[in-house]
Amino acid sequence: MNAVDGKFYIAANYESNELFERYTDVVYSCDYVEVASVFAQRLSEEIKRLQVGRNDLCMNILNKNDCLPIGNETFIGKIIVLKPEILSPEYRNEHYQIMRCTGGNGARADGLGTSVFCIELYTGENMKYRRASVLGILKEDCYPAWLTDILENEKVKKKSHKEAER
Repeated sequence: MNAVDGKFYIAANYESNELFERYTDVVYSCDYVEVASVFAQRLSEEIKRLQVGRNDLCMNILNKNDCLPIGNETFIGKIIVLKPEILSPEYRNEHYQIMRCTGGNGARADGLGTSVFCIELYTGENMKYRRASVLGILKEDCYPAWLTDILENEKVKKKSHKEAER
């Protein structure tokens, strides 16, 4: 403990990606209880945020029985399922397992790489995983209702977009 200003304790939010990392909302002090209190408050806020998000979700976890095996085929454009164990515990449910593969060498049968790029259909976020993280291709008879709704909305948008181009 050799902080020049005597402020030995710190609480901060940490973010990182493949290139950069940063700390935001930094609080530092010589008072351990003050910093611990800030940390506990932030943790409580995060728990509340997660609970609100979970109220709308089904906690169903997809497994290999819900999927077609991948084998040596290309699955670009297909609805894929991630292995639940690669997700953080709070995200282990069908809403965060189901993706649409958009590309990557790992998604190709003859690809040399392992990266699989996809869109998380529930949130619309672009994601990147490894081929080894993919459980399989979701069987159509295992599509949950929320996924069917999303796919139907996409079809309607595509159809109206094509008609608008004419």
